[in-house]
Amino acid sequence: MLKLESLLWKAVPRDEELEKLQGDLKGGPKETSGELYRRIVERTADAVCQADVLDSPVELNTESVLMLEDIAATGTCRYPWPVVKVLLLVVWSRLFDQIYEQEKQCSTDSMDSMDYAEERRSLLATLNKFECEPLTLQRLCEIPINQPYKRVDNLMHAYRRVLLVRQMLPEEIERSDGVHKDTGVEMEAILEKVATSGASWTKALDNPERRAWDEDSWMGLWEDTDNPKLGPLKRSLEV
Repeated sequence: MLKLESLLWKAVPRDEELEKLQGDLKGGPKETSGELYRRIVERTADAVCQADVLDSPVELNTESVLMLEDIAATGTCRYPWPVVKVLLLVVWSRLFDQIYEQEKQCSTDSMDSMDYAEERRSLLATLNKFECEPLTLQRLCEIPINQPYKRVDNLMHAYRRVLLVRQMLPEEIERSDGVHKDTGVEMEAILEKVATSGASWTKALDNPERRAWDEDSWMGLWEDTDNPKLGPLKRSLEV
């Protein structure tokens, strides 16, 4: 089956640098506990923090591709979940948009644009609520890399099924060797930057525009005016 490769993925060159990093990672978890680990986390954070809202322009780099491919291949999250989560939000939001736009060009029965935008927001908000990685994190990373879907509703259905799980418990994360002890000053600064980006995503996905519209509309029903306009009196119903 023809696979519609993610345009974000396609834009990252498959060069010697990527091959070298992939080879270094084959050394196992210990190889990602030092300089290489910090490089992957830091450079991925630099890439994903470009996108503080759903439609911000963003370009992935070698390290962010490597992070997602590593999780997809090993099933182990060796990296801080806040960084991985923002990376997934960026990748999936752009993949939804890509497939939707391609579908609109080839089909007359594509999803309404407003319905699509709301469904995309709702699905991404579900991922954003995970405070730890979900049990199906590996599959969540695999689909954007090798996704076969030509219709956005099928892609969204696959995404929805993957996220109908609970998040991993601390002891499960420990057993999967997904915990890292790198808590130095540099790593704290990286995570603070990612937290700021994550807060922007939360604000966007909570859909404040809709709540503000609703509140304004309802508040208008209870406004007090000095000279209310009274309509014509109606005869009461007789018993």
